[in-house]
Amino acid sequence: MSEVNKLKSLLSKEFNMKHLGAAKKILRMETHRDRVSERLIWLSQRSYVKRVLDRFNMDNANYVVSKFLSNPGRLHWDAVKWVFRYLRGDLDDRRFSTGYVFTLGGEPICWKSIIQSLVALSISESKYMAVAEATKESLWLTRLVKELGIQQGGVQLYCDNLSAFYLAKN
Repeated sequence: MSEVNKLKSLLSKEFNMKHLGAAKKILRMETHRDRVSERLIWLSQRSYVKRVLDRFNMDNANYVVSKFLSNPGRLHWDAVKWVFRYLRGDLDDRRFSTGYVFTLGGEPICWKSIIQSLVALSISESKYMAVAEATKESLWLTRLVKELGIQQGGVQLYCDNLSAFYLAKN
């Protein structure tokens, strides 16, 4: 925790800063942090989904849809498939998303979530491109932290795709 306080001290000398407490929302997602393990962060889009349902008068969608469960027709299946495609992502442009979070002293200091600008031919290639983006950001952050005089060990990078890991290692 002392690294975080040292970083705050150094940044406050350069910039006007105000401590707002722990983040409750990031990018309109509700956050909850496990203070015991200090490594787990839960994200929830419950309020966003509720807002979307309210905006399009779909807050009673469960009641409306449940009427068709006993005998769904082709139109209903098409609607369900559309919803699943929407939730899965945009299938037309075949672009994946890249996301990462960097922490210092257990606190998030930098994060990003974007749609990739290039089309990947596989999930492994997409994850490899995400690892490359995160690596570039980690190099910049490492230099910044070093310039601020904070001693920091190596950056740990996690990826949920073994093929991308082997591509990066090669």
